[in-house]
Parts: sequence; C-alpha cells; structure tokens
Amino acid sequence: MRSDVTAYTRPDTRRQVTITLYKTATLEQLLLNTAAAGFELTPYVTQAQHTQSELSVHLHFDQTVLTLHPRVGDLVTAQVDGWRAFTGIIQGIAEFEEQRGRRQLSLTVRTRDGTGLWRNTRVLSGVFPVGTELTRIAESICHGVGLQPAEYNFPLISYYSPHTTAQMADMTPWAMLETVLLPLGLTPFTDALGRVRAYDRTLVRPADVIYPKTLTLQIGGSRARPAANVVKLRWLDKQLTKTQQSDQLLATESITAGFFKLEQKRRVYFSNDRTQRAEATRLVIKQSVNDGLLPVGSESYREIDPFQGEIIVTTAAWVPGLATLSIAAMLLTTKQPDGVVTDPVSGTGWTISQGRIVHGLAEAAILITLMSLGTGVYEVWGVPYDFIHTKNTTEAYNDTAPLWDLAEKELDNDFITDEAHAQAVATRELLYESFAACTWGCEIVDNPQLEIGDILELPDGSRLFITGYRRDLTPGAPAKLALDGFRA
Repeated sequence: MRSDVTAYTRPDTRRQVTITLYKTATLEQLLLNTAAAGFELTPYVTQAQHTQSELSVHLHFDQTVLTLHPRVGDLVTAQVDGWRAFTGIIQGIAEFEEQRGRRQLSLTVRTRDGTGLWRNTRVLSGVFPVGTELTRIAESICHGVGLQPAEYNFPLISYYSPHTTAQMADMTPWAMLETVLLPLGLTPFTDALGRVRAYDRTLVRPADVIYPKTLTLQIGGSRARPAANVVKLRWLDKQLTKTQQSDQLLATESITAGFFKLEQKRRVYFSNDRTQRAEATRLVIKQSVNDGLLPVGSESYREIDPFQGEIIVTTAAWVPGLATLSIAAMLLTTKQPDGVVTDPVSGTGWTISQGRIVHGLAEAAILITLMSLGTGVYEVWGVPYDFIHTKNTTEAYNDTAPLWDLAEKELDNDFITDEAHAQAVATRELLYESFAACTWGCEIVDNPQLEIGDILELPDGSRLFITGYRRDLTPGAPAKLALDGFRA
C-alpha cells in the first residue's frame, strides 16, 4: 500500500486527471521534486488508459502547440486527484498524422522495468562476500544499471548471502532482482512514482485496505490454469561436503638415473591446472631404472600435500665412484713408464705393454659405468577428492491433490540459508501458486492508494491479492479501477 496516500477517500464524482510531459527532467528529479515544470497534455488527450506497467495516450494538437514534439525517452506522468498514478518513459510513438494545422499521435509509455536494459540485456553482477544482506545486493544491482538511491527502496530484512562469494552472470538485471528477493518472499516491481520496490508474496497477513460495499462495483473470477500442488526448490548448501572419485591415474613421469647425479627429485601434480586434490596416492613403477645391465639405484615416492607428490630416484654410490676411479687410473697411466712382459722361460715371444693393460681396464670400467644408465617410467595413482557445495532439493506438496491433477513447479536459488529456510520458501511458494491459479477480477471506485502486492478485503469478507490493475483516464470516463488478482 502506498505510504504517500494515507487518507484518500474517493467521492462519487468525476475525478481530476492530469497528464504531464517532461522533456528535460530525470526520474530522480521527479522523485526529489526538483524537476522543472513539465508541459501539461491533459487538454489535448482524447483517449488514455494505463496499467501498472504501461500508459497509452492518444493526443490531438491544434496549431498553437505544433512546436511540441514528444520524443522517445521523454518522461510522462499521470495524476489522479493530485496523487501520482503512473510514471514512465516514452517507448513508442505511433499513428502520427498532421493535416491542416492539426496533429494527432499516440504515445506508448512504459515503466522503467519495461525497457530493454532491464529485461533483455544480460549483465554480470559484482562479487558479494559472505554475510552480505540480500537487500544490499538488490540495491547494488539497481546502482549497477544507473539508478540513484532515491530511485529504489527495498525493506531491510535480516537474510544474508550464505556462501564465501556470490556472483550472478548471464542474467538480466530484473532476473537478478527476482533471484535475490525470492528468499525474502518479495517480488520486484516499479511503483506509481517510478521507484523500483518489492511487494510481499506472503498471503497470511492482514489486509492492506478494507473496501466498503458502497465502493465495490463488481466481482468475478475463474480458474485460469492448473494449480501447482508440488514445488521443488533446488538450493546450494553453504556447508562444504567432501566428494571422492574412484582410484585413478593422476600423473606420469620419466627419470633417467646414472653417474651424473646421485639423487633426482621430480614433483608431480595431480592435475594439469594443479588444483586437483587426491589422497591415498602411491607410486606405480612401469619401468625401473634397474631393468638394465646392472642395478643402478633405488626409487621412492612421498606425498607433499593434497595437490602434489614427489618421486625420488637415488643412484647407487658405486656408479659415480667407479667412473671417477676409472678416469683417475687412465690419467695415472699416462704419467708412468711403460714396460713390457715377455716369456719368463725363453725370454722370447710376444711382448705386452703393461700400460696398455691398465688403460684397457680403466676403459672397461668407464664403459660399464656408461652401460649402467637407467630410465624409469612412473605413474602416480590415487583417489581424487574435492570439497563442494552440494545441490539440495526441498519439496513442498499438497498431499490431498489427486495424482491425475499433479502439477509441479521447479525453482532454483543459491541464496537459501539452510534447510529450515528452504522449507519456508517452498511452502510459501506452494501456497502462492495454489491460490494464483484461480484468477479474480474486481471493479471498484477509483483509489490511487492501491498497488500490486496489496491485499484488498472485500465487503463479503473475501480477500483479493492484487497482481495488476487498469485505469481509464479518458476525459469523462467514470472513476473506476479494475483490479486483477486472486483470492488470498
């Protein structure tokens, strides 16, 4: 219910309607009452009507005001008995005709949430830390599309973002508002003053307005669609849950061992992006460094942290030792006198150089060292795991509904705090959807105090939850307000 119309009573007389065009003002200036005076279109209106989101005006100008040119983007307001009933932006101009000093045209004016920015443009929200109030997130979304503080107004309700960080992507700003406000039981709308606000979806609350029988003209209704009797709400749990996969290959590595290095350590990560966690990791030797001519070393593995491990290949000490001694022996033989060996009995026969024997032994040792190189091929296996926010499903249902009349509605929202909160949201939405299936209309004596989301108590004691309204502002039209909604 509008707070700026606190004591309005509709007399059974013709109402005073004023339609004004603002060519240079902004919505913020209109809200702050700082806008320059607009041009009154009322004397030139031949037909006008509006709903909660759109105003249609047909105008006839004479030659005295032919210099007036309404343009797309200009602001238009409509007032009833001095109270603002509609504020919008010109979105279309049609049926333009000028003949013999007279001009006629039709204006289509929509509230700000009917523009392409709000409904069609997909944007990325900011990043909100844990503990951010949901209404503050809604305000941030409005600020992100250029609204000033005077142009939005949301109630402060103590619900907070439950996750470490929250961000919405590839969504229209209006869809973001609907997502953020759903856990609070609110739905965004643009009010008669042009502000972005939210109405309460709760049906179990006192009526906002009680209408007497003398001001109620007509009531009617019908069932428009099957009533939802099951609501499934999917939501992201704020508690992290450990999930494990099956034992699998995590990494592969090959290492060559030899005389050139005593120990080699090779770190291996459990994924290419180095973010995968794993446990119970172990080394599987597909090919050992000892599969060659001689055993050249030992192989081992250790887990460093949940993201990486280390393969260690240690070369046996004799391999580099033998290579060093062989080279030293070869160098020493080059500095020693060379003798020969003959037959000790006859003193004749073949002679063998002693240096050649020593040199050959040293070369053989080096060749053995070179042949002791080994290449190992290793695999690291383990159980990958991670901590995730599980997707929960909370269901509210009408257990009296027959199976043939089953109608489900699914909702997805990541701003649910816990299971109790999810149950409350699902139950509220089930109640809302069940009642909303049966549409009702009501025609009453006009009252600018009413807006969508209000509950109107009728003379017979029934209650109407208002989801829309229509008002005829054509000169001479009766002071009636047609309401759409459902019985609450």
